[in-house]
This record gives sequence, C-alpha cells and structure tokens, in this order.
Amino acid sequence: DGVRDDTATDDHLDLLNKQVRPMSHQGIIDYLEEPRATMLATHREQVTFWNARMLSTLPAETGIFTATAWGNFPKDHFPADPFLSLKVGAKVMLLRNNMPFWVNGTVARVVEVNEYGVGVEITSGPNSGLRVLVEEEIWGHYHYELVDGEITRLLDGTFTQIPVRLAWAATIHKS
Repeated sequence: DGVRDDTATDDHLDLLNKQVRPMSHQGIIDYLEEPRATMLATHREQVTFWNARMLSTLPAETGIFTATAWGNFPKDHFPADPFLSLKVGAKVMLLRNNMPFWVNGTVARVVEVNEYGVGVEITSGPNSGLRVLVEEEIWGHYHYELVDGEITRLLDGTFTQIPVRLAWAATIHKS
C-alpha cells in the first residue's frame, strides 16, 4: 500500500527489493513452480504470457469454460476471463467471496475439472487444505436512475463464468 499511495519508507523498499529475482526464462519457470511463489507484473500481457506458459507445462487435459454475457456488460469490465482454460494442477486465484470457505484473492490448486465446475484445494489462508467445488457465478452490471424520487439500481447486463483466474502470475493491482 505504501508503494501505491507514495508513502513507502526505505525499510518497505528494502523488503521489496530483497524479493526481486532477475532470471532467465527457465529460472522464472523454476521459481513459479514453488508452491508459494507468485510473479507480480505491471501489465496484464505479462501475466497472461506467464500463466499460459505455466499451464502448458502441466500434462493434464485442458478444460475450457466459456462465459456467457447478457445485455449490456462491457467487455472491459468482465470480472473473469471469457475463455478460461484450466488443467488439474493449475494454480488459481478465486475471484468471489464464498464465506466461510474462501474470499476474493484466495489461492488454490485445481484438483478436478468437470461439467459442474472446478474442484480446488485451497492453498492459502485459514482453510488451507480444504477441497471445494467452485461453480459458475453471475456478476451484474448496473446503472442508477432517479425513479419516483428515489435512487434505483437497474440491471443492464450479466456475466456468468467460473470465478477463478490462473495465478502463477498476477498484476500488482490484483495482488
């Protein structure tokens, strides 16, 4: 947060700099195979590249989940990938709260891909080790209008997808 709001101290920056590991491509892959490692990147393109690269190293068959959108839900506001490719063994981040099991940002490993959703084993937080099924979620896109003297929320569109994202790499913003 100190970096984001320009209040980082020298101690904060020293701590961050101790985590920096300039490496070759193979060195990055070796690093990302560590269970607790996550590459932080400044751009989505970098994140997409490394997550796809790591997914390609898994021997399992790929399952693809295709999102559905209804009404007016702008593509630049999609909360998850419209085409989500997953394999058993993939490192993922959960994108919606499902209390008391997980919260947005919880990290997990895919243990099953089936027609009902994605089976994951949570690898971070207090429920580490818990296996759960993550099913499709529906997000709404809204606008607000004054109706009969009251502010009313009106649904413009929906987006439906499995609420996970590959997580070997993440943008600094998402982390």
